[in-house]
Amino acid sequence: MAERYQGGLLKAAKQLPLSEQVGHKDWEVRSQAYDGMVAACESAYGSNGAAFLEFGPLLAKTVGDDSARAVGKALDALQAYLLLTTSDQAARIAQPICEVIASGAGTLRHHISTVVHKVGIVCALFVELDQPDAVL
Repeated sequence: MAERYQGGLLKAAKQLPLSEQVGHKDWEVRSQAYDGMVAACESAYGSNGAAFLEFGPLLAKTVGDDSARAVGKALDALQAYLLLTTSDQAARIAQPICEVIASGAGTLRHHISTVVHKVGIVCALFVELDQPDAVL
């Protein structure tokens, strides 16, 4: 089974558009996509890159992932994005993302504690980016 992921599936998935990777049925493909988003954000020099235009609309979907392992990586991607973004960009994504996080709050107790901690960091970053109403 591990060979399938290491060999074909993950390699083939890298060729798909990011929106298809994020929506893929396999959590490891989604997780790989989130890792790629983190890497792109970490290598960016500002929030004007093409990655930011592509990532913004996808982030609400990523944090709603039903795999605890994948949602942790999705929150890492969101955190990396928020560390570089502007208040204007944060304003466009804050409400839908916070709604997804709030709708999953009842199930967060079933997730690993690091996921809950990452949600707190993301909410704090939104507040720092002048989006406290979305968090509340």
